[in-house]
Amino acid sequence: MMAAGTGEGRRGAYRRAGAVLARTIGPFAGTLLLVPLAVAIAGSTWTWERVVLPGSVTLVEGKGGNRASTERRCWLFQDGTTWERGIVIPRGGYLEVRLERPVRTFAVTLQANLAESYLVQVSSGGTRFETVWTAGGTGSGNVLETIQGPVVTRPGGVSRLRIVPARGQDRFAVSWVSVRRPPLVFHHAVLPPILWGTWLLLLLGTRVRVLARPAGRVLEAWAHADLVVAPILAFAVLFQVPGVAFLWVLPLLALAALVYFVRRAPLTATLTIVGAALVLGVVMPRLLTRVVIAGIARFHELNVDHRMRPYVMEDINGDGIRFRGEASDLDSGQFVVLFLGDSFTYGFHLDYDETYPAQFQDMLARRGCRDVVAVNMGWTSSSPLLGLRLLKEIGYRYRPDLVVYNLDMTDFSDDLRYEEALARGGDLAPDTGAVVQKLLAMYLPGLAANLGAFSGLEAPLRWRGVARRRPDGRVQRGTTFSGEKFFVTNHPLEQTRADIERGVMKNLAALHTFCDEVLHVPMVLVVYPRAYQYSLRESRNNDEKGLYEPLGPYVREPFKYFEEAGGRLPYPVISTLDAFESAADFPLYFDDDPHWTPAGARVAARAVAHRLAAEGLVPCDVR
Repeated sequence: MMAAGTGEGRRGAYRRAGAVLARTIGPFAGTLLLVPLAVAIAGSTWTWERVVLPGSVTLVEGKGGNRASTERRCWLFQDGTTWERGIVIPRGGYLEVRLERPVRTFAVTLQANLAESYLVQVSSGGTRFETVWTAGGTGSGNVLETIQGPVVTRPGGVSRLRIVPARGQDRFAVSWVSVRRPPLVFHHAVLPPILWGTWLLLLLGTRVRVLARPAGRVLEAWAHADLVVAPILAFAVLFQVPGVAFLWVLPLLALAALVYFVRRAPLTATLTIVGAALVLGVVMPRLLTRVVIAGIARFHELNVDHRMRPYVMEDINGDGIRFRGEASDLDSGQFVVLFLGDSFTYGFHLDYDETYPAQFQDMLARRGCRDVVAVNMGWTSSSPLLGLRLLKEIGYRYRPDLVVYNLDMTDFSDDLRYEEALARGGDLAPDTGAVVQKLLAMYLPGLAANLGAFSGLEAPLRWRGVARRRPDGRVQRGTTFSGEKFFVTNHPLEQTRADIERGVMKNLAALHTFCDEVLHVPMVLVVYPRAYQYSLRESRNNDEKGLYEPLGPYVREPFKYFEEAGGRLPYPVISTLDAFESAADFPLYFDDDPHWTPAGARVAARAVAHRLAAEGLVPCDVR
C-alpha cells in the first residue's frame, strides 16, 4: 500500500508541477515556443547592408595659395556612360569627400573613368591623409565604370576621403563615391536564448523586493503582447528578410501598443492587428492587382497570345504589330523580311528607329538594298509557338520573301508554359503576389531582391485552367523545367535536351514547315545571347539577375545544342554570340533591364545582315 501511495503521490506531484509550468509559460507560449520552432525550421540570419553616403563633395583645383574649392554633387550613372559626365579632376587637383559619419571598417565604392588611375586617401580629421587604395588603370574606352576597393580598417575612424589623379592621359573623372561598411548580421539561433533568458531573468526579478514591481509589469505587458509579437517574429524568421520586419513588424507593434494602452484590451488589440494585416496583406494587393491588370489590358489582349492591341500606340498598326504602315502599303516589288521574336525583337525601351529590325533595314538601305523592308512582328514574352500562331493568322497579308525567327533564352520555358496554358483553356488571371513583388521591385528594390522580383508580363499575369488528363484518367503534369525561366542555361544539356526538343524545337519545325509549304519562303533562325552568357559587366542590376548564374558552367548549353544540331536542321542557324563578345561598344544591354540598348540592337542587326548576305538570302551583298 505504501508503494502504491508513493507512486500516486509522485504522479500527483508531477501533475501539479506540470500545471504550474503551464500556467507560468502559457501566457508566453508564442514567443517562448512558436518563435524557437520557426528558428528550428528555417532559421538563418537577418542581414542589414550598411552604406555611408557622401555628406559633401568638394573639387579642389590649383596650386599653393591659388587653390580654389567648388562644392559639387555626385551622381551614380549607368556603367558605360561617357567620362565627361563625371566630375572632371585636373592633374594637381583632387576630390575631397566628407562622410555623413565616421567609419572604422569599410570599402570604398568608386565610379570613375577607370582607364586612368587614382589614389584613394583617407583621413580621420582632415589634416593628414593616407593612401589605402590605388584604383583604376584597368578600364578601357574612357567611360564611367564602378569598382569597389578592398576592406580597410582604421581604429581611429575615417571621416574624409580624397580621390587624387595618379596616372593617365588627363581624363580623370569621378561621378560617385560611397563607403560600404561590413553588413550587420544577426543569427536567428541567438533569438531563443535571448527570449528565454530575458523571461527567466524577469521571473527571478519578481522574487527580489526591489525589482518585483517593474519586472511584474514588464511580464504583464509581455503576456498581453504575446499573441501579436510571436506571429510577427516567426514570420520575420521564416522569410529571413529584415526589410519585411521593419516594414510590417514595427507599424503593427505600434498599432498593438496603441490599442492596448488606450483600451487595456489584449483581445481587441489582437483583432485590430489581424484586421490591419488583412487590409495590408490581402485587400490592398488585390486592389493594386486590379489596377495593374487594367493597365496591361489597355495594351495587350488578355489571353495566352497577349498580342498588342491595334493602334494602341503610335507605331502599332492595325494587325497589332510594330510596323509603320499596313500590309496593304507594301509594294509587290519590295523584298519583305518578317522578324518574329519577343521583346528583344520588338525593341523594349527603344524608339522605333533604334529597334533591331529597323536598324537591319537601315543598314541594307545604306548599302544599296533600298527595296528591303523589315516588318517587326515581335512582342513582349512571345515565343516560337505564339509566333507560329501569329504567322498563320496574318503572315500571308505581308507577302514575305524571308522569315527570321529570333530565339531568346526565355523562349524554351515560355513555349512549354504556353502549350500547357492552351491545353487548359488559355485564360489569364491576375497573380496578386507577383503584382506586389513587381511594385516592390519598382519602389523598394532592396526588399524586392530578397523576395524575388519578376519582369515583363510574367509578373502580373499567370496562366490558369483545369489540369489536363491523360487517356487513362490520371492528371498530366507539366514538363520537368516548365516553371524555370532560364532552365536551358542553369542545367547541363543532357538534362534539358528532352524539354528543348518537345517545346521550342517542335514549334520551330512547325514554323519552318508553314513557311516552306504555305508561304513558300525560306526561314532562318537567329540565336542571340543574354548578357550573363558572355559578360560580367553588362546588365548587372536587372531584375532577373537572381534567376541565373552569370558565366555559370551551363550558360552556353543552348549554343552547344545548335552547334550539334545545325547540320541536321532544314533551316540556317545564325549565332550572334561571337558578334556580341567581340563588340567594341558598351553597354549593349541596359544596366537595370536585361534588354538591348540601341548599340546592342545594332550589333544584332549587323551580324544578321552580314550572315544573310553570305547565305544569299537577301538581294544584295552587305558584307
